[in-house]
Amino acid sequence: MKTVLIFVKYETILDVIDSHLSEHNYETITTSEEEEAIEIIKNKDFDAILIGGGINKDSRQKVLDIIKEEKPETKIVEHYGGPYTVIDSVKAAFSKD
Repeated sequence: MKTVLIFVKYETILDVIDSHLSEHNYETITTSEEEEAIEIIKNKDFDAILIGGGINKDSRQKVLDIIKEEKPETKIVEHYGGPYTVIDSVKAAFSKD
């Protein structure tokens, strides 16, 4: 089972994305805070990170830089669409293997 770190600013959207991914057999780790995302990146194992709406440009770039340095094999999904199209975005990232 693949694990996805979900980094989305708004809790309601975070919850919907978490639910959709769980329903499609993905394990999830969730956060809406930059510092927590960085801590998770450094200390937990996951296969992909989904960065969604509401994350400001500087925070987004900082997290992406850390991912590329700490875990370059991690799939990166930048999802700006609605929460109901997120499954296709995640599946597409994993299909590139």
